[in-house]
Amino acid sequence: MVLSRLAVCFVAMSLAIPVAAQNTVVSTGGHLSALMAPPVVGEPYSAVQTTSVTQTLSDGTTMKRHGHHSVYRDAQGRVRVESRILKALDDRPEMKLVYVKDPVAGTFTVWSEGGPKGMPRVATVSKLSDTSKAQSRTVNLGAAEPKKNPNVTTEDLGSQIIDGLACTGKRTTVVIPAGKNGNDKAITRTHEVWTSEEMKLIVLQKETDPRTGERVVQLEKLLREQPDSALFRAPQGYKVQTSAESLKQLAQKLEAAADKQE
Repeated sequence: MVLSRLAVCFVAMSLAIPVAAQNTVVSTGGHLSALMAPPVVGEPYSAVQTTSVTQTLSDGTTMKRHGHHSVYRDAQGRVRVESRILKALDDRPEMKLVYVKDPVAGTFTVWSEGGPKGMPRVATVSKLSDTSKAQSRTVNLGAAEPKKNPNVTTEDLGSQIIDGLACTGKRTTVVIPAGKNGNDKAITRTHEVWTSEEMKLIVLQKETDPRTGERVVQLEKLLREQPDSALFRAPQGYKVQTSAESLKQLAQKLEAAADKQE
């Protein structure tokens, strides 16, 4: 049943991935940003995106959480994001979900690797939705500029080299006034972003909030090399089928499971 729920999630996700018409989204290397960002041609890379959260409780206890996943982009703008969903345990191998967005073929493909023996090896492919026509018809008829929020300020942090990339930084500070959310004192949170304009990548993010602690998201082990082309297609031996076929099969399995419970 867990795998069935995963199937619903990644098939639904595949149907929602658009082909962006403008460079309005810069990838962080994360799941959604990497898949939603417009294609970047001629700037291949591979990296591991790490997320670290440090939270200090009122009694002084420090809690730390850490996660990571891998991301790849080739010179044609194809993107692969892979995320571990089950750790290797005893005789069971590690299991991960793989997402591949291919703007050249106009497809989005999802499959799992590893997992229990005998598990079906299926890759689900969907067509990318094209939003360029809708965006080209959008006309700004002199809409008023949004009012500036006096509680939000942005500052330039200059530039620095991060993992061999020239990056520019910005810090946004948000002040929540006392009494806004039941707080008796003002709460200040900050969000720091370091971006490589050349690669259209956010390389480092730091977010601090006294309520949730510090969260750091960073691209590590970054290699500016063309990844193996095999990474962007389903492994040998996998059955490739459309999202409609996957949904139909899933519905049949769920119906059969429901019949057994009656």
